[in-house]
Amino acid sequence: MDNQRQQHERKVICSIQQGYGNSESDIGKLRAFFEILPTKEIVPINSPGTEIFCETEQVFVTGRFSELKDKFGDKLFEAVCIPTNFEIREGDCRYVTRLGSCSDIKGLTCCQIFDHPLPSINEQIVVLPSKPLTKPILLRDDDNIYGPFDYSYLEDSSKEEYILQIKAITTPINTTTPSFHIGKISSPQYIQSLYEKTGQLTLLGNIKKCFENAEFIDYISNDQIISTYGSKIAQNAEIRMFNKGTIAQIRKSFSSSHEQRKFPERFKRLFEALEVANSWEDTRKELIDSFLLTNAGKELISQYIDQHREAFFKGEKQAYIEKLKDDHSTEIAELEELQEKKETIVSEIRKAQRQREEMELNNESTEALEALSKKHQEQFDIKMEQKKKELDKVDSQLAILTSKHSELDTVEKLNDEIKYLERRKKNEENSCAEMKVEVERVRAELKAENEKLTTRLLKLKPDVDALSGIAPRKRGNSINYSVPVRTSASNDPDEIRDGLIQDTLEALNKLGRKTDYNTVTNIITTVAQSQFTLFSGRPGTGKTSLAKMLGNSLGLKNRLLNIPVARGWTSSKDVLGFYNALSSSFNSSATGSMTF
Repeated sequence: MDNQRQQHERKVICSIQQGYGNSESDIGKLRAFFEILPTKEIVPINSPGTEIFCETEQVFVTGRFSELKDKFGDKLFEAVCIPTNFEIREGDCRYVTRLGSCSDIKGLTCCQIFDHPLPSINEQIVVLPSKPLTKPILLRDDDNIYGPFDYSYLEDSSKEEYILQIKAITTPINTTTPSFHIGKISSPQYIQSLYEKTGQLTLLGNIKKCFENAEFIDYISNDQIISTYGSKIAQNAEIRMFNKGTIAQIRKSFSSSHEQRKFPERFKRLFEALEVANSWEDTRKELIDSFLLTNAGKELISQYIDQHREAFFKGEKQAYIEKLKDDHSTEIAELEELQEKKETIVSEIRKAQRQREEMELNNESTEALEALSKKHQEQFDIKMEQKKKELDKVDSQLAILTSKHSELDTVEKLNDEIKYLERRKKNEENSCAEMKVEVERVRAELKAENEKLTTRLLKLKPDVDALSGIAPRKRGNSINYSVPVRTSASNDPDEIRDGLIQDTLEALNKLGRKTDYNTVTNIITTVAQSQFTLFSGRPGTGKTSLAKMLGNSLGLKNRLLNIPVARGWTSSKDVLGFYNALSSSFNSSATGSMTF
């Protein structure tokens, strides 16, 4: 009966139409647009020359309609339908389906058509009155259909109108279609695959077949041209900056390329875009300068400097250090010069003082001293005052230079300490690398020694067992884990799957476990798709017996092992056992899951 039902299955492309759900049922109807024939050809529903599907062009959903609606929403999808078992009256659907028989459309099965002129290459924007139900879509004018187009919604779209940014699909329709091209077909090429009825969607099926002999149009935008060929320009090591001379260099680099000969219009637009970009150079600079003067620009610069402080100030830091060194040398030279000047002035003062003392000694009385020329005394005092002022000035300059010199000495000491720490760091890194090499060498030696000791122990083990009277352990008998291969005369996956489920169901029924077709299907599907399958239920409901019966039904035999779960297991050895290198044998666990 199942084979007979499969023979009457029909696959259609449809959309959600109307639901009739209530508290007791969740049913509804689908609108069918195309039928997918066994030959994989897609034809409009109820096309002449094909078996009538249903006069209503609808499919009845027997249950879970709300879930179906949530899953597919406004999209088109495929549905496998079977004839209804109820009496058909006028206006009833001939075919029914369910949630599990519906799936997404794959590839270029069909596309929705919108009556809209083809936008220019650099605009590529369309305004549609309704939301598209397929992706990609097609556009149609009075004479031709263009596409397919991929699309994205612009932000100012609304429920009243949908504004789409379109572009050529990235996956070519066939192997001969160039990239970024769309097809152009006229009425005779698509009329047999067109679904167009009043009040319904306008759709086109068999996209690849309809566009086999299409005229192709290069529909690449300027942005896509710059994105596509800009990366190639960036990879050219000879082009380091962008200016008017660079454009000529780019022209020359593409002059002999196969792509320019094949798509000359593309490269004409590329060079025009580059010329426009070059003319914007000064404007861009003004815009950038204006932006950097704003608060946002200043904040951006501040963030960049904080993130790249070390690299950003590397040159300034080096220049500052060099300037400090030059200032340091200059200050030292000035300091030495002032020291010499101070010593000269001090020497002159001492000389003048000695002259005065000699004069006082040579004139024994005060009267004789007063007899000195008044003019000579005044000149001497003035000269002494000048010398003292010069000495004070030199002392002040000397103090300033000494302070600067101490600061420069501190900077120089810090630089010397940094250099010392860098040398020490390098030495420590070299020592660390040497230690790693030594560790690897010692690890290799220990590994080799360990292998030698293990080999010696294994060689000595039989002798020790013989001296101790321990008999060699006998190897266990090998267990046959082979499983009979299930074969089928049919190559149809559906028949093979149905046969496996039916055989398992009959085997379970013979073993006394009465169940139904759906339950067995769910169990087999779960076991095939998951590493672990858990049966949940209260004690005594037959979980363990069902697992054993299922293993017997599938012919697992020795490959089925029943292991009671133990609370005291602490490691994998408790479940799998372990290999004893000293006895050269495998110690099995209590579960018996692995034996040798």
